[in-house]
Amino acid sequence: MVKLFVPGPVTPLVYFRDNDIFPKFILENEKLLLKHIGCKKGYVIPYVLSGTGVMDAVVTNLISDNDYGLVINSGGFGQRWFDICNFYNKNLISYPVSFGKDINFNRLEKTIKTIKVDIILVQHHETNSGQLHNIKELGEVTKRHNIILIVDAISSFCTDTYHMDDWNVDATIISSQKGLKQDAGVSFLIINDKLLEHSKTVKKGNYYNNIDTYLSDYCLKRGHTPYTPAVNLLTRINKRLLYLNVGYEIKETKEKADYFRQNIKDLPLKHIAETPSNFLTSLLITDENYSAVDLYNHLKSKGMFITKVGKQVERFVENGEKRYFLVSHIGCNLEDHKELIKEIRWFFGKRD
Repeated sequence: MVKLFVPGPVTPLVYFRDNDIFPKFILENEKLLLKHIGCKKGYVIPYVLSGTGVMDAVVTNLISDNDYGLVINSGGFGQRWFDICNFYNKNLISYPVSFGKDINFNRLEKTIKTIKVDIILVQHHETNSGQLHNIKELGEVTKRHNIILIVDAISSFCTDTYHMDDWNVDATIISSQKGLKQDAGVSFLIINDKLLEHSKTVKKGNYYNNIDTYLSDYCLKRGHTPYTPAVNLLTRINKRLLYLNVGYEIKETKEKADYFRQNIKDLPLKHIAETPSNFLTSLLITDENYSAVDLYNHLKSKGMFITKVGKQVERFVENGEKRYFLVSHIGCNLEDHKELIKEIRWFFGKRD
């Protein structure tokens, strides 16, 4: 254990301002993340922020006052993209997609031909609905029309197939607490050369998240962050990335999701997502004798937690607070899933 006589933090495994150890983690994390996400030539910015914080950084660093575009709005997180753009008075409009449905690409392309579109923002996986958007096809559309494509892959990285270069994605956001299975507190912005060049035309609207500061010769190019990083978390992420097998992670998550869905087929539950992510299953209770709140409380009494989505989905799902819930498949193992299924079946009167 090192002894740190520094202004802080005073409990990390290494001193982050020393040039010998911690900068190597930062530089190696960049190399490994670019490899795992399929970006041959790009840059990785590790922010001490939630995913929403990096969405904010995208809008204030990568979208100029002269840029026009679309926000694919298919749920609460698509709406969040739009709200951030609207807050900063950016010229991006909300492009509605039905809740739990994929993008209608013929309609989208007709829209692109009628208005000026420089940038499209989208979730790979709209977590509110469980819908996995077809980013590969969207990337083909944006490539044809020379449009910048920025993707929030926070809840799909390491759970669903994703190829940044092959799918013509210019920037990707991921977070530590989802597919990387680490504590919350760090999110990454990964951008390619094309978008970095475009960012030079943007008058940066944020001091702390300014990518010019992060990517300067003095900072990330030599493995340093401009401000205090989450030292221990980034060192743990380094170890995770060194041994990460994305294909295996996707396969394992899919097996749990498929097993769960197969074993609740006879229950009064309706799937919401047209193309569900492996990440989670979104379900609507179809029998009015049962409620999602009661199910949540029953599982809580057994030491299990699902997501009761609450009033924020009322505009998407009628009586959603009572009827709608989400089950994630990224953390617990298959045996845990079997226990969860048993309790859900018991709740719905299936005393197997």
